[in-house]
Amino acid sequence: MENSLYDWIFRYNSYTNNWCAANRNDYNDLFSNVNSDRVLKSSSIETLVEIINKINGDINNIESILNK
Repeated sequence: MENSLYDWIFRYNSYTNNWCAANRNDYNDLFSNVNSDRVLKSSSIETLVEIINKINGDINNIESILNK
């Protein structure tokens, strides 16, 4: 499960007090299109880590936890 985090980049925005995370394949969205569906956002980095672990590091699996 911890291997799920290897391809993810995290960024903290001190202006909004939010964390963002994106897979390395979506790295550009993290800086140029933060509203992309492929960028996860939360006020807590722990929440982002939990979500990424639940989707096994694959952003395409996000629907599986959103529909619960």
